[in-house]
Amino acid sequence: MRRIALLLTIAFVLSVAGPALARTPSADDIFTTLKRGFAGVNDYRADVCLTVKGPSVSINDMRMTVYFKKPNKIHVEAAQGMAMVPRGSFFGNPMSELATGARPVYLRSESKLGRDCDVLRLANPSAGPNMPPVTLWIDKEHVVMVAMETSGNGGMKTSWRYEKIDGKYYLPVEIRADMRAPGGANAGQPVKAVIKFTNYRVNKGISDKVFEQEASKPPPARHWQRH
Repeated sequence: MRRIALLLTIAFVLSVAGPALARTPSADDIFTTLKRGFAGVNDYRADVCLTVKGPSVSINDMRMTVYFKKPNKIHVEAAQGMAMVPRGSFFGNPMSELATGARPVYLRSESKLGRDCDVLRLANPSAGPNMPPVTLWIDKEHVVMVAMETSGNGGMKTSWRYEKIDGKYYLPVEIRADMRAPGGANAGQPVKAVIKFTNYRVNKGISDKVFEQEASKPPPARHWQRH
């Protein structure tokens, strides 16, 4: 009887403690799958609409066409006038800048923007000693980034909304960014931006001549910069 009672006690303890003893998901595995998610996209063309609001900038529905080709070629054409090109991981492969030398650490599991997410923190030594850690919320179902946060004077929060393109590629259709100017007369002032993507054409082939035009142009006079 004592042995039976002992076995029953052990079984009860294991049933209660089981969830707590579950293995923490591997940050490296999640991050590897996240980077691999863009592997099927060799090139794309998309129409982009950019809106930026801040103390020293106001842009309403700036229309552009963005061309991307692996490994990291980007070309932007303004519908009219001059294009204001967002700097950072917004066009092309969103993980290309963050992934280089990154060291992911698993933090927790939680809901974000209505999606069940794994939360990772990235330390990226290749970005320099002053680069703060980046926190990512990764959609567990589709393994895409739905939110990102950085800290510091130039801290930024972004949220990403996706749609399935051509029945197989999850690509961003809307990115919202909230940041604060890191310096100057507007230091600490909020800046908000919205980038919308429509009319994707994926893996249709893009001539290298498109990007040679980009390389031959002088730098644009205005940039929306993220520091």
